[in-house]
Amino acid sequence: MLNMVSLVVQRSMSMAIQGTYNVLDVCSQIIKYCYDTENYIDNLKLQKLLYFIEARYLCLNNGKKACFHEDIFAWTYGPVVPEAYSEYKEYGSAGIIPNKTITQNKEIISEVDMGIITSVVNQMIRYSGRQLVSITHAQRPWLDVYKEGQRGTIISKESIYDYFSV
Repeated sequence: MLNMVSLVVQRSMSMAIQGTYNVLDVCSQIIKYCYDTENYIDNLKLQKLLYFIEARYLCLNNGKKACFHEDIFAWTYGPVVPEAYSEYKEYGSAGIIPNKTITQNKEIISEVDMGIITSVVNQMIRYSGRQLVSITHAQRPWLDVYKEGQRGTIISKESIYDYFSV
């Protein structure tokens, strides 16, 4: 019961910064971009890219607007957006292939925001998923909230902004 109460409190604190897009729409565009540019992306790398995209987006918007609505959680292998993880977990460690709905949803994300997303992907794509895990494990937003064996701890958008805006 106490864990549920703390999750509700964490979730309400995290809702102060509103997101712009649904995380699955962001994922679709990342996957399509990686496919079009012949870059391999699996679910592990996708999760870390979402974290870094959120960080960049928050910093460019002075911490007042987030890229996506959904929360980021501190899991064993670093930051994870559970909705995105669940959507692509069937791929395991294999590369994610775009589906037909991606091209239909192209206009959902503005051209400016796609520029932000692709700039982060271009910067981080050279790292393996394991390297990105190591990078996130050394950063305060994950370190400050991760508890061994727990998946219910939110990494607040505020803590991401505070860390990356320095």
